[in-house]
Amino acid sequence: AAAAAAAGYRYGALVDEVKHFLQDHAASLDAETTYQQLMTHGRPDLLLYFAQLNRDHERVVEHYVQRRDWGKAIEALGRSADANLYYRHAPTFMANSPASAVTAWIAATRSDPTFLDPRRLIP
Repeated sequence: AAAAAAAGYRYGALVDEVKHFLQDHAASLDAETTYQQLMTHGRPDLLLYFAQLNRDHERVVEHYVQRRDWGKAIEALGRSADANLYYRHAPTFMANSPASAVTAWIAATRSDPTFLDPRRLIP
């Protein structure tokens, strides 16, 4: 049991080290190559971390939508300034989390009432 705990600790330390590397070098890493490497090595957790560092809202929203984690997907959508991302996912969010979706849409239009066209949000 002690050996397993030590291995788990080392693994956690390595993950932290990779996260620090990604954070320190995010601006100089080619995003697509880094995403590909992280997926090839089966590390969607680190891919998500890297996407968040790069403010790649589309990839973050897609990650949570694929996992059917509507709350986190809508939260990530709320950090995006891309109206097309809202429109693309509107039917999915309306079908799975309508109250949260509408709340996010209202919040997105507080500072700019013309940011979203309501007719394009309703499926």
